[in-house]
Amino acid sequence: MLKYIIRRNNDIDGLKLSPGDITYGFYWTDRPYTLYVWIVNQGKDRAYYFNIADRILLQPAEFIWRDLAIGILIDPDLLVHMLDEDELPADLDPQLSQLYSIHEITYPAPAPGNYAGGGRRHRETPFG
Repeated sequence: MLKYIIRRNNDIDGLKLSPGDITYGFYWTDRPYTLYVWIVNQGKDRAYYFNIADRILLQPAEFIWRDLAIGILIDPDLLVHMLDEDELPADLDPQLSQLYSIHEITYPAPAPGNYAGGGRRHRETPFG
């Protein structure tokens, strides 16, 4: 798990992140995503951001993953936002495109100790 304090204003599809809001990042090697939990609005609300990813490598001083473009935001009102679909290449294989159009994915809860803590994060993207 990684804890980060937001330092500047951000807007993620209408969700306002402000200085002092807290981000908790969770990374697993056996799941096709990373998860960020945002504690916003002076601790009153939570939002969840799933970053679809692969090639996740967790080491004591470094996290490496490949960002597969699509993000899923669940805002404090529990509305689901599909993000970054515009970053997918126009010539994306139709079978892969269908995978990205799935809007409901369920995975079991993480096993205790199945994520790493601390370290530097690195994100690579497959589409440039």
